[in-house]
Amino acid sequence: MKKKSLVNIFTLVFILAFASVTALLPRSAQADSNYVWSQQASAGQRNWYSITSSSDGAKLAAVVNGDYIYTSTDSGVTWTPQTSSGQNNWDSITSSADGTKLAAVVWGDYIYTSTDSGVTWTAQTGSDQNNWNSITSSADGTKLAAEDYRGYIYTSTDSGITWTAQTGSGQHNWWSITSSNTGTKLAAVDSNGYIYTSPDSGVTWTARTSAGQRYWNSITSSSDGTKLAAVDYNNGYVYTSSDSGVTWTARTNSGQRSWFSITSSADGTKLAAVDYGGYIYTSTDSGITWTAQTVTGQYNWRSITSSADGTKLAAVDNFAVDNNGYIYTYGLIKIPAVTTNSVIFFSRNAVELRGFANTDNTVRGFQYGLSTDYSTTTTETGAFTYGNYFTVISGLKLNTTYHYRAYATNSEGTSYGADNTFIFTVHSWIEQQASGQHNWYSITSSNNGIKLAAVDYGGYIYTSIDSGTTWTQQTSSGQNNWDSITSSDDGTKLAAADRLDYIYTSSDSGATWTQQKSSGQHYWNSITSSNDGTKLATVDYNNGYVYTSSDSGVTWIAQTSSGQRSWKSITSSADGTKLAAVDYGGYIYTSTDSGVTWTQQTGSGQNGWLSITSSADGNKLAAISNWDGYIYISTDSGVTWTQQTSAGQNSWYSITSSADGKRLAASTNGDYIYISEDGGVTWTQQTSAGQHQWQAIASSANGTKLAAGIYNDYIYSYWNDLPEAKDLSITSGN
Repeated sequence: MKKKSLVNIFTLVFILAFASVTALLPRSAQADSNYVWSQQASAGQRNWYSITSSSDGAKLAAVVNGDYIYTSTDSGVTWTPQTSSGQNNWDSITSSADGTKLAAVVWGDYIYTSTDSGVTWTAQTGSDQNNWNSITSSADGTKLAAEDYRGYIYTSTDSGITWTAQTGSGQHNWWSITSSNTGTKLAAVDSNGYIYTSPDSGVTWTARTSAGQRYWNSITSSSDGTKLAAVDYNNGYVYTSSDSGVTWTARTNSGQRSWFSITSSADGTKLAAVDYGGYIYTSTDSGITWTAQTVTGQYNWRSITSSADGTKLAAVDNFAVDNNGYIYTYGLIKIPAVTTNSVIFFSRNAVELRGFANTDNTVRGFQYGLSTDYSTTTTETGAFTYGNYFTVISGLKLNTTYHYRAYATNSEGTSYGADNTFIFTVHSWIEQQASGQHNWYSITSSNNGIKLAAVDYGGYIYTSIDSGTTWTQQTSSGQNNWDSITSSDDGTKLAAADRLDYIYTSSDSGATWTQQKSSGQHYWNSITSSNDGTKLATVDYNNGYVYTSSDSGVTWIAQTSSGQRSWKSITSSADGTKLAAVDYGGYIYTSTDSGVTWTQQTGSGQNGWLSITSSADGNKLAAISNWDGYIYISTDSGVTWTQQTSAGQNSWYSITSSADGKRLAASTNGDYIYISEDGGVTWTQQTSAGQHQWQAIASSANGTKLAAGIYNDYIYSYWNDLPEAKDLSITSGN
């Protein structure tokens, strides 16, 4: 069975002087300081499996497992998806020295070849459908050699049209193969055995037992085939040979790592290897010493390739594993390729502009204004590598369209990203009459604010799947004295508390409900949930305990360490480990072990605590009191508290928070709703909502969507001022 989850062969066939997957040399390792690493975002984030290069490093070709083959003619700056290749489970690719002839293999399918640098492809049915794992090419592209995992090695002398099974190779767990520039000398590795070499284009093979049986994952060769280098994936070393594989030396200076791929310059002096989950490493002395290229970061590198002189490298990272999934190149610095990214809402009249430059730069920033004349420019100077950058701009006008673009400058010139636009659109609170006039006691929201669920005290539970525009009465819930409701992040799992009765749960967004009798009948006053809906916590107001469940409400545990108190409200971190609860007339209490143990936070003081809310990480808390009428904020998980007088003294009733704790919304009994966008420091009165007996309020994860319920009236919904990014694109400066 193929080790597809971890290893995948990425063929490093270096043609002529090698095209092998790349490890980028940092400037300190190069005589020319104009050599830099670049993240080629224009190729996109994909499940890259293998990459190959022409001898001059200008033409690159990379394969995506489950997608197309991509090619570049400018050393990786721009890429073209070659749709004629089809979307296949590509495993490995190799190139001729001039980059015109390519050959790629599909696991469980045919070998494919191209004679026009990847524009058109031919399925070579003479290769048969095998578990092809790796392929390599001679410099002129006429001689090919490919490995069938657990089968034979196959060779072709006519650029892949016909194939011969070289039975002399034996059937092994073939994992990687490499070739001299003439195609005469071949070397291949068995992923759980020996290294094998052939001096006659694959007709006869010799097991090189001196290297030992190891978890060989990749092998590369100098153009004349005398210098070889292979890597051991199983926490092993890099091994080198200077006599065509007869004897081998463990290069202990390389360190023991999860080596995945290795490539070589034509003369075999420059090597580059990738550590799966670690860094790219390079050597300029045929593998004796190695340098970690920390500038590229630690990723799940799958393949690396090199130009013949070893000065240009290209490496691929697999997106499916670490959600990075870019192609990285190393070579002479070029003018930056700049991307203008979408803005991030920052506050009522401010946004964070975001950009990306793919290579080193010394000046970067943004231009913005009411037109493409861009009246304002921001500037940041320094020694920057590739990556994202941002600037916060403020003092913006509402209901106004702004144009903006990113730029970056280096020694080669200045590039600009595409023109994007955003607009602050102000929405008033909307009375959702479809909700009906009920005794709305509690409301909850999915992370995206689309799914809502609300409880009518003495009536049914109601749900909405369009942010409150329409509502469905869930009669299966029954008519109960509902006091509180909570939701999983996707809105699928709901849990509701019936005062003086049981806890009820739903796993289908409220369509059906189950009475959880194991909870017992208590004076339930509040309930909260982890993001996935598995961990629940609820409180008994009538001198009772805090109760928790770790199985979505099926079974419950009375957490006696919480003490018997007048519990009024409880909140949870996203993972359910951090809880905070308020004792009406007493202190605020916190737990860091899902409710098993509790700490009395005397810094909160004894107050008429009514409601408490938490950020996703549980670090930021906000609570309201109806004794002194203030809102209180904590930024250290409840240890210390600050009275926020800017909101004024009011008849606060309920409070809610965005996931990051920056955006808060609080409801009052008989007054307005108040919103804060700076973690509770300053507050804005929402007059458009009107003065009502607001009971319940809920927020989406990003704080932009709110829903609030009025006792014996309607539910209101609100979309906060949010910039809308449009026309997102990328512009290359080349």
